[in-house]
Amino acid sequence: MNNETEIIREANDRFRRGDQSVPGRMLITEGIQAVLNETGSDPSVIVGIVHAFDTFTEDNDPYVLRDFGAFDFQGHRCFWKIDLDPAP
Repeated sequence: MNNETEIIREANDRFRRGDQSVPGRMLITEGIQAVLNETGSDPSVIVGIVHAFDTFTEDNDPYVLRDFGAFDFQGHRCFWKIDLDPAP
């Protein structure tokens, strides 16, 4: 793993875990909002699942950037993705 990959990976980990010092914003898609509405769940439940996600493998994280994940929630397959802007 090269230095740039390590920097991106660390930033992605910090952002995913909720570190507000990493600039970015979290968006909830219409599909996830529909699941939340259907199940009567608060968005913080989904956010908490993403914050705690750490099941990275060579299969789901081939570039070792920790920028994507998937999980099951109330019978639905949910995905998350991080796209941080590179530093200027």
